[in-house]
Amino acid sequence: MARPDGSGVVRVAGDIAEPAWSPDGREIAYAGRDGVYLVTPDGLDRRRISAIPEAGPPAWSPQGDRLAFVDHVKNTLVVQPIAGGPSVTIPLAPETIGGRPPVFVARNRPTWSPDGRQIAFTSWDGYGDEIFVVDASGGARSQVTHTRLSAEPMNGDDPLSPRKAQADAGAPEWSPVDDQIAFALYPETGGAQGGVYRIGADGARPVRLIGLVPQWGPVWSADGTMLLFVASRSNAVDLYLSRPDRWGATDLTPNGGPPVESAAWSPDGATIVVAAGGDLYRLDPTTGSMQPIVTSSLREGTPAWSPNGSAIAFTRSLDLIDR
Repeated sequence: MARPDGSGVVRVAGDIAEPAWSPDGREIAYAGRDGVYLVTPDGLDRRRISAIPEAGPPAWSPQGDRLAFVDHVKNTLVVQPIAGGPSVTIPLAPETIGGRPPVFVARNRPTWSPDGRQIAFTSWDGYGDEIFVVDASGGARSQVTHTRLSAEPMNGDDPLSPRKAQADAGAPEWSPVDDQIAFALYPETGGAQGGVYRIGADGARPVRLIGLVPQWGPVWSADGTMLLFVASRSNAVDLYLSRPDRWGATDLTPNGGPPVESAAWSPDGATIVVAAGGDLYRLDPTTGSMQPIVTSSLREGTPAWSPNGSAIAFTRSLDLIDR
């Protein structure tokens, strides 16, 4: 973790895992090899709140009283109270779909509705990856996206096998202010459309915002007026900004810098911390100025800004690629 200017770098935990700040900024959640942990920003107090191994990245409820994460072994969504007590376990898919066991592909972080009552996640529907919504207290899931089927069989060697979807939905990102869910759509067959989309949590009003297919994102700004995502165009991997009410996107890093991997908004939306080429940068989205803040012989990534804007949590790992 570091201050926004890159000073005061401290090691908070030994696991290399995507950090998630609690809404009050007092703790950071992450999934370690042997469970899900909470740690204070100074790294002095660490506690395990779930012993589920190899869990997916956790997501805080807006109220800060629960964490949601995926159990990759049991193919379930787990809602764990922070104060302790029994967790809620929600199946990600039926035991069989069309007579076949489900293929589990939901490796991403779930996302909460602004009121904390529902959770959106990605799972397989028998043909491809789709977005679903479920009550945080459990119950039946409802399918949000419905991708058209292609003429291609799922098993290319068997013409009688079910047809596969034309595209797969990526990780959902629920707007912090309304019922809109942003997501990436990844083409799986020739001629299929991909890009950045938004859709109502009830599955109504899907809107394609741009045809660029993200490599990371999209993620909302805190006020729900902008989206960030990383995409490749003209042999450059850049950070883009789009708005949910119009077509198009603005390249925020057009000057031939290192390839962008991920990013995080500051709480006030005035600054973006960017992970690019294994280092961290501060980006002014208005002027385009990008300054390095954390550089080393190691690889920094997956930044997350604290709710009060005073610190940035990030991962640091061995860099296996010469720079």
